Order: sequence, then structure tokens, then C-alpha cells
Amino acid sequence: MFANSHYFPSHLLNNYLMNEVALPYGLKNNELVHISEVEAGLGCDCFCPCCQSRLVARKGNEKRHHFAHYSNEACSGGLETAAHLLAKDILSKAAYIALPPVELYFETGRRLLRLSDARKYKIDRVRVESSIENIRPDLILTIGGRDLIVEVFVTHKVDDEKVSRIKRLGVSAIEIDLSHSIWDGTREDMSSLVVDEWFFKNWIFNARAVHGSSSQETHYSSRVFNACGLVSSKKKNIQREALCEL
Repeated sequence: MFANSHYFPSHLLNNYLMNEVALPYGLKNNELVHISEVEAGLGCDCFCPCCQSRLVARKGNEKRHHFAHYSNEACSGGLETAAHLLAKDILSKAAYIALPPVELYFETGRRLLRLSDARKYKIDRVRVESSIENIRPDLILTIGGRDLIVEVFVTHKVDDEKVSRIKRLGVSAIEIDLSHSIWDGTREDMSSLVVDEWFFKNWIFNARAVHGSSSQETHYSSRVFNACGLVSSKKKNIQREALCEL
């Protein structure tokens, strides 16, 4: 059995692929700013989100506008750090978040079952860089009284060891994949991806799915649909519960 939610349409993926990775964000007065928000050259008064070196805003007519290190010694972590800072800042101020569907696959029945559809959930509380037992995720959201671990993936996915710790903890967790995001987009563009869309989010672990599978696997291994092709009332009840709980 596993929970799966990766349903990213190929036509959308093609629209979001990066052609040339550049640094579109810098720090100004300790706030993340987009290249479109500052003047060109050193007058932008911006610094690298990662190494804190001085940046120059390159806003010519031939290449995509971007920040560059004034010293010409670009660090390798500027883009990833900017992505993490931006995603965390956006979510820390968000009132809701769209989450992907939750589906189960049982080895016994060879059937993929949906426990909940993709939908938006109200965020009650946000903790940034806060620990939960021995895990320190990018964010922890509280939704309906339950914690949701949020990890942001730019260049490094959550490793197997951390996934195992999350599963042992039993707290639902998602990974937001920004590795193919529009990195010359504005804060509003990124907010749409991080908050409103679910295509870029994958379940690392879903506690509701595990709970549902342990109590219903025997039931689902038999026929789920009745003679008329309608989903059984038992499954409908589980779907309604899954919509309310992580």
C-alpha cells in the first residue's frame, strides 16, 4: 500500500520548465525583492540571499533580467536559498493552501482508490524552521488541529532517511517541487504555485491514508463498486472523513 498524488499534466510542466537558471531575487533591507522591483546596477543595493555578497542588477535589452554577484564569484546556493525564503514567506502569510488528492493502492486488490480530492484547506497556524521532535522541516502548518510538515524542493529532494523519520513520527507531510518553477516570475506568480496550485505538491506521507488503509484494506480488497457501478456508501464515508483530516 502507498499514498500517491503526483498527477502533473505534461502540458503544464512544459510551460513551467526553466530554460536558463538565473537569480531573480535578492535581499534588500533583509527583505526578498524581485529583479523587477529595483533599479539597474549597483544602485539596487541588494545582497545574495545565501552568501550575503553584494549583487548587481542586470537589466539589459538582450538577456533575461537577473541579479549577479558583483565580485563575479557567484555562489551555488543563491537560487535555492531564495526559493526557500520566498516559499516560506508566502506560506507564512497565506490563509489557505491547496493540497493534492490522496490515493491508496492495495497490493491485494490491485486497485487505486481515492480517499480525497485535491482541495484548499484553511491554515490555522504557521511555524517556520520549527522542530517537531527530531525533525526540522521548512515549515509546519496546523490545519484543523493537525500538523502538516512542509518541505520545499528546489535542487535536493527529501532524502530517504528523513522520509523514514517522518513516517515513524506519523505526521502528514508534503513536498513542494519548485525545481521546474518559473524563476523569472514575480512574487504573485510564485504565490499561485505555492498556495493555489496542487500540481507541484507531492505527499511524502499521509497519516489519514495509513489509518484508512489499516481499517479498510479487507473491505476494499473485495468489490468496491456495486452492480450499478456506484461507489459503495462505505467508501463515500471514508472520502468525507479524509477531506476533513490530514
